[in-house]
Amino acid sequence: MLKLWRSSGWLAYAALAVGALAVAVLFARFVLATWFSTYDDEGYFLLALERFRQAGSGAGEAWRFSHYGPFYYFVHSLLVGASVTHDAERAAALWCWLAAGGLAGWFVWRVSHNVLLAASATLASVRVLSVVGQEPGHPQQVVAVLLALACVACERPGARRFCLAGAVGAALLFTKINVGAFYLAALGHAVACVWPRGRWRTAALAVSLAYALAIVMK
Repeated sequence: MLKLWRSSGWLAYAALAVGALAVAVLFARFVLATWFSTYDDEGYFLLALERFRQAGSGAGEAWRFSHYGPFYYFVHSLLVGASVTHDAERAAALWCWLAAGGLAGWFVWRVSHNVLLAASATLASVRVLSVVGQEPGHPQQVVAVLLALACVACERPGARRFCLAGAVGAALLFTKINVGAFYLAALGHAVACVWPRGRWRTAALAVSLAYALAIVMK
């Protein structure tokens, strides 16, 4: 009976996880299939991606004047694939959207070991990120995945995890500079908090607090 109860418990958890994923997929697909913004940022990003792929030609140089960095364009190009179309763009947005929600759920499961909380975090993240479905192709879809990946990387301290977190910061800088700067400032504060007690830690925390006060006062 005990084995049966345990197996049924795991089946319930698996059903909950699969159900949450199914709801997330259906919701994301519905938004992507029914929403089109009149300001058409989607078309702008498709044109920018086409110019990026033409880099080296006269027309291709136009992408260099974009507000966004090269990392976004490389990832965007890989996700969209060979065909630069609205369908390919929205499929790429769907993958990023679900990846960010899945990583958020994975992070919550790692810190809580509670499947219900993890499923709730996935659904909540997918709902909050519905802006991805309203603006497919926007760098925010790449930023969302990177930030969720950073949460997973920093779930516990460790040299390799901080290296991964630093790589995420570099990717964010080369996607959207302001997001990368704020992220690296937060990461620097986190690193300072786990340093051994001493003058370097005190100095780092003082700089971090001064930065926080400057941002608040501004």
